[in-house]
Amino acid sequence: MTVADFFASAAAAIPGLVGPYKVKRIGTDADIFERLMTLILSDKKTGTFNLPWLHGHHPETIPEADARDAKVWGDIHWPYWTKQLSRYGLRPLPDMPVCVERFTLLTPVPAR
Repeated sequence: MTVADFFASAAAAIPGLVGPYKVKRIGTDADIFERLMTLILSDKKTGTFNLPWLHGHHPETIPEADARDAKVWGDIHWPYWTKQLSRYGLRPLPDMPVCVERFTLLTPVPAR
């Protein structure tokens, strides 16, 4: 199933859902993607985190959410952000801004 096919299926099932849509990757590899999708599909994961510092390098990734202090992500996200920021000569800091993006699962992913 292509992304366009999935969106068409979702739009048919959800009144008022219209494009355009944006595709974003979640996770750093296939294993983490599968684990995250399991949590999302079971409604145990309802948000993600992003760093405004990276948006200057990738403005197309700016989320539509409020920036706020998010201490809940700590040990899981710190190594990931260390790697991401090092590409730009930056390092994570305890007082850096963190953007929390909340989401709601609107339609399940069709079986593969």
